[in-house]
Formats: sequence, C-alpha cells, structure tokens
Amino acid sequence: APSTPSAPSAPSAPSAPSAPSAPSAPSAPSAPSAPSAPSGESAADATEAAWRGWLEHAEKSEPMLASLVKSAQAGFGTAGTVSLVFQPDDVGADALGQKKNMNRLLESLAACAGRPIAVKVSVAKPAAAHTKPKTQDDLREQAKKMPLVKKALEQFPGSKLTHAEE
Repeated sequence: APSTPSAPSAPSAPSAPSAPSAPSAPSAPSAPSAPSAPSGESAADATEAAWRGWLEHAEKSEPMLASLVKSAQAGFGTAGTVSLVFQPDDVGADALGQKKNMNRLLESLAACAGRPIAVKVSVAKPAAAHTKPKTQDDLREQAKKMPLVKKALEQFPGSKLTHAEE
C-alpha cells in the first residue's frame, strides 16, 4: 500500500517535463516576436506596396474611387494602415467621410491586397498667409536694414524713414 504514493511521484516527474514544455511553447512565439521590429517595418513596406498596387489597379477598374484618393498624401507609418492626408480644398476627404465610399475603398483594397488594410483620413491645416500682420514700425525697421535704404539715410543725415510697404 505504501507503494501507491510512489505512483503519484511518477506523475510528478512527467509534470516537471510538461512545465518546461509549456514555457517552450511560449518561447517559440517569443522568438518570432523578437524580430517583430523588422517584421513591423516590412509589414509597413508591404502595406505601402499593397496600396500602390491597389491604386494602379483601381485607376483602371474603379477610376472614380481612385480619383478620390489620388490627390492625398499617403503615409505608411503603421503596419496595416494607410494614412491619407488631404489638402483643405480637396473633396476627397469629404467623399471618404461617406460610409459607402469608405466601405467601397476598404473592400476593394482588401480584395487586392489579400488582407484587410485600415485607412485613416485627415485634412491638413490650411497654411496661414501671415501669422500676424506687420505693423508700419516693423516694416520701417525691416526697410532700414536694406543696403539701399541704409545708404540713403547715411547720405542725408537727419532724414527719417516715414513710410514703408511690403
């Protein structure tokens, strides 16, 4: 009867090998995750290649859809995602804001790429012509630094610059 406790010892021994076998399984996925940084880069490259391939295909098969996105600046910083940045006056961002157009783009892109690819749409901020209007004092100071104006002010001592324009 005391030999029955030996039987549980025997399963303990296989239990110890199964414990290393459990870490062994995660360590196998761990090895592929170690090169995940290069994979992430190649995945972004693959996303860019898929986008360019789709765009070429769509210009022939879906010209209206292709025309919506062609003017956008495409970015591929995140694997599996295309970021489209439109200029403020471009209608493409508005058109892709409509669910049916975006769904059509996503379905067509996934069919061409053989995998789903996310698309993010944004609009660039309009460039400001001038952040602040220049005052007459600013313009006069700027003009006084010009060689021709400097020379004229030196030639006529006591003269002042009263007005300047851009």
